[in-house]
Amino acid sequence: SADNVESCFTGWIQFQNKCYMFNSMAKEWGVASGYCQAFNAKLAEPRTEEEGHFLTSHAQKIGGNFWIGVTDLIEEDMWMYASTQELVNMTSSLWSTNEPNGYTSSNCGLLMAALHAKMGDYICTRAEKFICELNNGM
Repeated sequence: SADNVESCFTGWIQFQNKCYMFNSMAKEWGVASGYCQAFNAKLAEPRTEEEGHFLTSHAQKIGGNFWIGVTDLIEEDMWMYASTQELVNMTSSLWSTNEPNGYTSSNCGLLMAALHAKMGDYICTRAEKFICELNNGM
């Protein structure tokens, strides 16, 4: 469709109207966020079930854990998208069963290999791989 004419930069993967970079360098959540911003991007913020499914399936293919742009750093137990502070749907299939499991030190969303690349809450200062997201044509 006409929407998909604009393709992604080399090393980025297109899904619907967004481009994603699955970065294999391990960084703390905040550092990873800044790295994405250097590309005028942000840590991935899956807003739909389809997007979440794409991210988890691709993360599983690559293997390992990946930070995404979901956090409750601003207010404990209020999980939100980092760029807009909109609340995340807590019943989303993106969350693994029994996640987030509520440790106050675990404030950032991580797609975890051990959870079939579903999201759990994790300690933001741990170095993990991460996914950047760029809105196509923005």
